[in-house]
Amino acid sequence: MFCFVQHCPQGLLLIATLGLGAMVPISQAYPTLQRTPAFSFDTLGHATFAHVTSGKPFNTTQLDFLKRFPIVQFDKSEDASLSGVCAEDRFIMAAHQVKAVNPDVFCLFYLNSLIGFTAFEHITNITEEDPNKYYAVDTKGDFVVTLSPYKTFDHTIEATRNLFVQDCLYGLNSGVFDGCFIDRANFAEEVLIKYNGSRPHAHWDQSTTRLLINGSQLVLGALMDAVGEQHIILAKETSYVVPEDWKLVNALMPTDTFCSNYKQSGKSRSYDPTQCRLDIEAVRNASRRGQLTESHAMGFLNDTVQREYTMACFLVAHGNMSYFSYASSLQPWSLPGLRWWPEYDYPLGPPLGEAVVSADGWTYQRNFTSGTTVVVDVYSHSAKIDWAKVSL
Repeated sequence: MFCFVQHCPQGLLLIATLGLGAMVPISQAYPTLQRTPAFSFDTLGHATFAHVTSGKPFNTTQLDFLKRFPIVQFDKSEDASLSGVCAEDRFIMAAHQVKAVNPDVFCLFYLNSLIGFTAFEHITNITEEDPNKYYAVDTKGDFVVTLSPYKTFDHTIEATRNLFVQDCLYGLNSGVFDGCFIDRANFAEEVLIKYNGSRPHAHWDQSTTRLLINGSQLVLGALMDAVGEQHIILAKETSYVVPEDWKLVNALMPTDTFCSNYKQSGKSRSYDPTQCRLDIEAVRNASRRGQLTESHAMGFLNDTVQREYTMACFLVAHGNMSYFSYASSLQPWSLPGLRWWPEYDYPLGPPLGEAVVSADGWTYQRNFTSGTTVVVDVYSHSAKIDWAKVSL
């Protein structure tokens, strides 16, 4: 190949701290974002993002659609039609297309912190030459598997971290990326909580799991140090674990199924009120800290009840630099699974303060200057948005 030069079930324990003591490499208590994407409370559409994959270069209609989003990021298989071109350069080509129609869109460069996808040639062309120098092994010496058939990176190894930093910088130095999106940022913590640190069929054992947790924290800190607070390092977090990577990076996706509920062949997401409340609080807290969040909700495109529910959960948390998306659960990371919903253009306005939370912590109420009001009962999985009247 050629690369151009240039839910946790209800009641499952969720933990906040693993006590591994990773050092925050920023002078303040946590990193913030000094150069921000377009954002406004005027409408929900002014606080949306697009996480997409297209099988080929974007056409004019698709670009007219994407240019409306303040943030656009591309998934791992973007433009797979370009046979022989590495993933990094396919991302750069796609971002050039988006920036050409709207230079103000922030584009994020995709990296998976654990899985050694061979299409990411700036990394794997080196790591595959001598896998033992870069990949994780269990106590028996077998390679750890996060997603078969790929090996799993070990970021406690400085050489592995350096490759990731250089790949992120390769995207930023192209001039069309504003940060990096780090997939599976704390997946090792999920393995610790959900599987007690052991997945024997995939060669995860407890000592290896704890090693990989430490490595994940080290690489996030290294990335944030390298790019600085003028750029975004976004950690995509997992369910089951209270997100703590905000201590290391300036942006989070608390989960990739924000307050979601859907059932379909082969894959489903059963609504968990405990997880939903954690999602909401993660967004609220990040906004207070001056950090960016992406709330990625999923469901069927024709499920208006679920769409309203996830929007309501987002709105009661919505703060400065918090962004939302509701995508098809059948195609959650692809362009065909994305829509510009009518609600994105309804009047909203700044909130009249933070949400009022009931004494038991399950019900949120919030009002906006437009007259829009939102009530969410997280425990009963019900919500109501009364949108302000649209001026004709």
